[in-house]
Amino acid sequence: MEAFLDRVAREILAESPQLHRSGIILPSRRAQRAIRQAFQNQLKNPALSPAIWPVETVMQELAQREPARPMDQLMVLFAAHEEVFQSRSQPLEEFLRWAPTVLRDFGEMDRHGVNASEVYTEMREIEALSLWGLDEPTELMTRRLDLWKQLPALYTRYHERLEAKGWSTPGGVFQKASPAPDGPSESALHAWMQKSEIDRLYFVGFNALTPSEKALLISAHRHVGARAFWDADAHYVLAEAHEAGWAMRENLKGLPDGLTEDLRHPPAWYATSQTTFTVLRANRSVGVTKAMGTVLEELTRSNPTLHRTAVVLADEALLIPTLQALPTQLEEANVTMGMPLTSTAAFAGLDAFFQLHEARELSGGTYPYRLLQASCIHPVCQALYEGAHALPKAAEELRRGKRAHWTVDQACELLGEGAHLWQAYTDARPFLADLSVALRCYVDDLRSAWEAEPARLCLNALESLRTWMPDQALSFGSLRRLFKQFAQESPVNFYGEPFQGLQVLGLLETRNLDFDTLILAPVNEGILPKGRNDASFLPFDVRRAYGMPLPQEREAIMAYHFYRLCQRAKRVFFLVNGESDGMGKGEPSRFLAQMAIELQRYPGIRWEDRSVQLALDSSRLTQPWKIEKTPQVLQRLLFQLGDRGLSPSTLSTYLNDPAEFYVRFVLGIREEEAVEERMAANIRGKVLHDVHEMLFKHFQKEQVWALDRVYDAVEAGIQKHFPGPRKTGPFVIERNVLHKMALDWATAEGNRIVNDEDRDSPWHIHLVEEKLETFLVINDEHVKVQGRADRIEAWNNGWAVVDLKSGGFQKSELSVSTLEDLRKPSKGKALQLFTYAWLLSKYQAGGPFRAGIHAMRKPQDAVAWLSFQRSEWIERETLDAFEHDVLGPIIAEMLDTSIPFRAADFEEEEG
Repeated sequence: MEAFLDRVAREILAESPQLHRSGIILPSRRAQRAIRQAFQNQLKNPALSPAIWPVETVMQELAQREPARPMDQLMVLFAAHEEVFQSRSQPLEEFLRWAPTVLRDFGEMDRHGVNASEVYTEMREIEALSLWGLDEPTELMTRRLDLWKQLPALYTRYHERLEAKGWSTPGGVFQKASPAPDGPSESALHAWMQKSEIDRLYFVGFNALTPSEKALLISAHRHVGARAFWDADAHYVLAEAHEAGWAMRENLKGLPDGLTEDLRHPPAWYATSQTTFTVLRANRSVGVTKAMGTVLEELTRSNPTLHRTAVVLADEALLIPTLQALPTQLEEANVTMGMPLTSTAAFAGLDAFFQLHEARELSGGTYPYRLLQASCIHPVCQALYEGAHALPKAAEELRRGKRAHWTVDQACELLGEGAHLWQAYTDARPFLADLSVALRCYVDDLRSAWEAEPARLCLNALESLRTWMPDQALSFGSLRRLFKQFAQESPVNFYGEPFQGLQVLGLLETRNLDFDTLILAPVNEGILPKGRNDASFLPFDVRRAYGMPLPQEREAIMAYHFYRLCQRAKRVFFLVNGESDGMGKGEPSRFLAQMAIELQRYPGIRWEDRSVQLALDSSRLTQPWKIEKTPQVLQRLLFQLGDRGLSPSTLSTYLNDPAEFYVRFVLGIREEEAVEERMAANIRGKVLHDVHEMLFKHFQKEQVWALDRVYDAVEAGIQKHFPGPRKTGPFVIERNVLHKMALDWATAEGNRIVNDEDRDSPWHIHLVEEKLETFLVINDEHVKVQGRADRIEAWNNGWAVVDLKSGGFQKSELSVSTLEDLRKPSKGKALQLFTYAWLLSKYQAGGPFRAGIHAMRKPQDAVAWLSFQRSEWIERETLDAFEHDVLGPIIAEMLDTSIPFRAADFEEEEG
């Protein structure tokens, strides 16, 4: 099939022998080189190229006006807002919340030639009607009505200030160059064409037209005989209900016949093509990109260079994973879409500092551990650090500190001299100056273009932000949002050859281009088309009444690009993210479902739909394992048994999973204890243990239950892990819950003490938070058994040891009928209590003994006692039997070299 631009080049050459006297206007820049290549393919001899422009450039030349950048527009709008609102003007912090939405509405009204004064008068009347009948409108309603009253004046003053600077909005440039409905005058067109040295004018590959573009086409056709080329298919143009052809049908109605010849008799590419469409479903973005790599790998077998093959990404976040998934043998790949600067390591490093100082402002002067650690381990932050300390070492010290928040002084003391960017800035300007200086030095030292280009763009964004900074003080949160907006204006551009090898593009960049093989990803609802989430103050009815673009019209334009891209391809792959968790996720695009139904009626269309089964690398899977007790392993085990000793919980670990016992106890490898910003369960348990220790030690000494000290004890415990004031967020709720838990338990326990409940009197506190240990001789080896008892009480008729739990348990876990039951995994807590009672018996000559668990989350419940053969008292003889029949054999099994440490799910291979 002949590509669209090849047809355009052929027909223009037939009409215009003097090619260099022709001018071609395109809807985008990407097609400029492609159409030159199309002319080159048609020509046998060298020739001067025609003049080729994107429509934005033509409008700027006709208007003799440059559009203002988005951030410049924001700056001008803020100044205009201060003039219009005067004493009622808002600080920049508040202004930034609604200004981007107002700017978007202003821009759309300019681009579509809408009278802003009429629109806002309408909006004011709508708002006033909503207040009708109310005795007293709320403050928010009144403020909204005032805003609508002031917006016409704000619109006017905003454009006056842009005009004074020689700027305009992009839509304003279009209106000035080609005011609807008449367009530029004949004299203006001739003057522009004479200046551009052209005699003929062609419009190529347009779809939906703004009023200014439509007026330009009509005026150019009427005055200079301009011609238009449209890329369309009969499948969607002639079907009245098909959304992909909506814009083309509107052009048929609104443009003269001389401009719509292609549309009156569109070709039937779909009906006559021989195309295979394949839908591949994979889970998550990683699965989609891996499936893409697999498809490309297969394609290289028949097309090693992947000539005329394109990967079209509907989601720019897939760009980096896509580049990583490309086949290693692929030599040529051209990336047309720019990589967002916000996706680079340079931006992430700078953003780490912005987040750190924003969090310090919000928390009242402390750095969260998570953000502080991120600033220490990020390579860009490390490069900006001027001190002598090693930041990775500081990050390790942060982890060992186990504090969720660090004061600025603590952080600076840890990092040492040179940690200027970590100090407490009271004003954003010195921070931006220091950050710019450090980043400039970093950029000067870089040699890799992959690192240097994003860093240079970040430096430019910082300098623009410093220049733009208003006189008002800004919070670091607002500063961070502004820096991100500046960064979004500067994507990282790739350099490559657009006619060799694989092409990687965004969907809009495919306009006017044709490929033999296409891979589109991800083709999911909410991405193709995008969700209707464009913020606007103008409701649907007002937008429709004044001819402004509606959500369904934007979706129709996206549908056109989708269908047009596929209409001449020979092989098309649609990759769908089939992840099912979350509302709407995993749902294929309705474009895809619609195409599957429509196209299969054509004889040359073949449609395939299948899920992708990615092969798992078994070598990367964690397999159940065992470790033999070699002399080295046995030596390490004996050292740990003699030095560190066995605790009740360690015994349970061994019985449940010997392999985990080997890793944790023998090797001493433990999971890294996470430092949480929110109050984790283990931290709540530690604080409650501190409260318990304070109360009972005070009671042991003074015989007074100090309920009034509970609040201070809880706060002191919290400050160990979360220093500094925390007055907002979920932490406040968690702290209040912890205070209530502690107070409820302390109150209930105090009542039990006063009422002499749940204890045999007389009784007294013997020990609180006491370490108990003893040695056993097993196979001539001395083995230490130790544990820390939360509380030991001396009762009238025996001894009681109490273990506190801030979590839950079942009472059935504490009941055993025989000593053999203690080896069962379900009786782990009973084994621990038996061990505590046995340890206590080594210190106290008398007896009997009892051991129990007190659940602090259920303060009204008494201690749940260990029950052996339906008795809560354990005699010394039973404890001796426990030592002989349970403890001794377990330890002997540990030392038995014929029994390896096996994972719980390990199975021996037969044979």
